[in-house]
Amino acid sequence: MAGMIVGMMATAVTASAGAAATGVVPVSEPDSAGPAPLAGDARAFRLAVLGDSDSHAYRDPVAGGAGTAGARGGDWQDTTLQWTEILARLRGDQVDQGALGVVGRQGPLAWLLRRTGFGPVRQHKQDFRFNLAYNGARCADLVRPDLGQARVLAKLMDEEPAAWRQRAAVVIRIGINDLGQREPLNRFVETGLDADAQRRVAGCLRAVEAAIEMLRARHPEVGLAIVGILDNVDWPPLHDRWHDPAALGRITKVLDAYDHGLRDLADRHRGVFLDDRAQFRAWFGGRSSGGEPAYRRHHFGGDQALTMSQGDASNHAVLADGHAGTIWNGWWANGLVSVLNRHFAAGIRPIGNDELLRLADPQNRAGLRPR
Repeated sequence: MAGMIVGMMATAVTASAGAAATGVVPVSEPDSAGPAPLAGDARAFRLAVLGDSDSHAYRDPVAGGAGTAGARGGDWQDTTLQWTEILARLRGDQVDQGALGVVGRQGPLAWLLRRTGFGPVRQHKQDFRFNLAYNGARCADLVRPDLGQARVLAKLMDEEPAAWRQRAAVVIRIGINDLGQREPLNRFVETGLDADAQRRVAGCLRAVEAAIEMLRARHPEVGLAIVGILDNVDWPPLHDRWHDPAALGRITKVLDAYDHGLRDLADRHRGVFLDDRAQFRAWFGGRSSGGEPAYRRHHFGGDQALTMSQGDASNHAVLADGHAGTIWNGWWANGLVSVLNRHFAAGIRPIGNDELLRLADPQNRAGLRPR
């Protein structure tokens, strides 16, 4: 069944001369994400991340409560993994995200250091050393003086500048907390890309560009992958909202404006743009022409299918708390692998459905695989 999902990622971003010229790289299939590992280069590809809870490690007991009854994933939390954690588990020999451990500061000392101008103090959490993403982050958090993710990452990169000159990239995936939550969507559905929406989009773009400039000023050769925004009208809790195609179109115009700006940044700063909405549509489809949910079901030979539904079992694409489940995150990780291989010659082995399904549900409790 691995080949069944294989064809869907190829449509995520169109491969063309124009795409190459604008820094847009096609996202390939889960089982064919680019070339094999490069012979003679044993060093793993170094990867850093700036972002929000879409990239913060799920298995974080410090800031995420992992290991407790109410933690993300519930009874399935041992196999509920973020895309960065999937890369570490399945491709840890080829992707270097830094050591996994407790990072950052908390409490009175952290508060004092931030308020006295000591510089950015990293958010307290358990995660990979080069993963600066944290739950709830907004675009402005990339460059804040006290908690700015790009500021902290630049200092980390300064410790080993040579390691970031080649076979290294920074992923920037942020904006959903600014433009994709219920409050802004409720506004966009009525007013579209009005002055307020343009202000929000411009604010995010300024923050992203400031983060890029901060990193590239000190490390001009590091690779850059900028991720577009998802459309949260596809989020299961919002499936019963906004069925009017015209209303949905007004939301799309705002998200298109943000993605257009991100594509431009990728072009001007020698980066690559990853179209997350195109990936989603390739994997799951979307709303019907009448605005009703019409998402694909994926069968892998078992008696259950993966659906765009909400729950902690592995047959749900979305977790009970609203974040992407392990299989969706695995496809996302493989989409990134494709981009890294094609644009930066990372040489990372593609992630196939068979290994991903076994990682997400080793005992096949959800019945996605043949019993």
